Amino acid sequence: MLAHSTDRGNRGTEHLTLREAADWLRETEQSTRRRVARGELRAYRIGTKRIVLKRADVVALLQPIRADVAS
Repeated sequence: MLAHSTDRGNRGTEHLTLREAADWLRETEQSTRRRVARGELRAYRIGTKRIVLKRADVVALLQPIRADVAS
């Protein structure tokens, strides 16, 4: 999985493509697009076609499971 990183001054931000985010979340690209459409994930358009997501936003989707519920 390749991440694209931009460095503007001291603010380095890692981005994932829709496909990379979907792979990381182990879901289809269409499911990731639906998350964007529902507002669960924020996406950014670069130019006219390319869409990227911040890696931190994708990681923030993960919710820990309480130990007493997991069994």
